Amino acid sequence: MWATAQINPDWVGKVEYESSKKLTNGVGVNAGDDGAEKNTTRIYVEGTLFGAKATFGKFDPFAAYGFVMDDSMTGAQFQFGNVLKARVGYGKYAGTINASLAPNPGYTFAAAPTYSFGELDYSTSKVTNVKAVYHNLSNFSGTDTTALGQSSVHYTELGFDTKLADDWGIMATYAKSNLTAPVNNDNKGYLAQLTYKTADVKKEGSFDIYTNYRKAPVASQIDSTWDYNKGVKGWTIGFDYVPATNIKVNAFYLAGKNILDTATTTTNVDAKIYRAQVEFFF
Repeated sequence: MWATAQINPDWVGKVEYESSKKLTNGVGVNAGDDGAEKNTTRIYVEGTLFGAKATFGKFDPFAAYGFVMDDSMTGAQFQFGNVLKARVGYGKYAGTINASLAPNPGYTFAAAPTYSFGELDYSTSKVTNVKAVYHNLSNFSGTDTTALGQSSVHYTELGFDTKLADDWGIMATYAKSNLTAPVNNDNKGYLAQLTYKTADVKKEGSFDIYTNYRKAPVASQIDSTWDYNKGVKGWTIGFDYVPATNIKVNAFYLAGKNILDTATTTTNVDAKIYRAQVEFFF
């Protein structure tokens, strides 16, 4: 749930509240050890400052195509430019750090590390965009002051998207980190997606069909936007459909293999995922 408040003509405040519960017993889907419900709350302001678009608070920076990062940070970001857009951010990573930097069981961090990023987004034509982003995590604390033995971890993502024809589009992105542990884990990942048509929530009956292939080692990302992405290599096929204005149905099937099974440190374990959801926009 999102709430937006207009502070003045140049600034707005935004709040997000997210809650997940099982319908069978009302327990939080991602509850902690105490069984308490897990909530994700973002609260921030955004507006113009010194000629830049500025954001302050707890927000999701969502850089490039989201292969490396789609999670919360607490801090500030600034965006400059029109055709060539530059964006920088600095603060604290506010996500679940042990899920991405600790693929080996039992390795956790008691506090969030410092997080910073820099992104370039360039439109080479009306239908083609190229994006590059650099992420850095440092100043770890907790059970260890490093990320699996490293004082800082950086990630780079480079990708593009373009239209092949009026109804066809393609996107491809590649990511790499300097994370070297554990020994079995790869730190390079990629994803390529082909899409037919466009599902527009304002147009009843519109739809799209897509397929993608990804190789997504845990060490290649912080927290990806691509569902069930960590540690998986394989194909996805899915669709979006708008049965009525501001309502969208999405479903997909993923078939692949685990690159690294973190519980058993084995590879090539089947990963088959079905998912369907309905989104309401208002």
